[in-house]
Amino acid sequence: MPSKDPLRDRLIRLFLPRGNDADKPRESYAVRSIVGAVRKENQDSAAYVQARFRSRERDFNAGIVCDGLGGMARGQTASALGVSAFVARLVRLSRGSLLDRAKAAIEEANKEIFSVLRGAGGTTLVAVIVPRFGSTIVVHAGDSRAYCLDRHRELLQLTRDDTLAELLERGGLQKAPPDHS
Repeated sequence: MPSKDPLRDRLIRLFLPRGNDADKPRESYAVRSIVGAVRKENQDSAAYVQARFRSRERDFNAGIVCDGLGGMARGQTASALGVSAFVARLVRLSRGSLLDRAKAAIEEANKEIFSVLRGAGGTTLVAVIVPRFGSTIVVHAGDSRAYCLDRHRELLQLTRDDTLAELLERGGLQKAPPDHS
């Protein structure tokens, strides 16, 4: 059933099994990036990683997307650094839960970006990590989102934007009273 959202419809067609494959489990992923209406360059970076270890219980697959912050001089560099630092840290860490390692990987990516760019660029990050054993993990920073396609072919937003506007909307910050001076 087509909707008014062509991107949603394309994603559904991509991820849903077809014909005789309908009952077979399958791994699907896709990455597409376009230059938006405002910028002249694309500041997105993405990776899909299949991490395999001697100890099979540490195995995982991960999809990571970083979107350089518009308006900053080095957003494209920041997004490339974000993806590479996140993946490197996630794969190198061996202690702690996968969730703890993912949190540490986001922190490492943030440190790496700041160390290299000194505030001249930033990025959002969203990662979906599927371990061999255990529950899927979603981590993110900024306003890049993760979605899930449910059994009713509806896209469900899994993350909330890490922005001041979203925090205000959720009531997490109190608006300052008006200045009547």
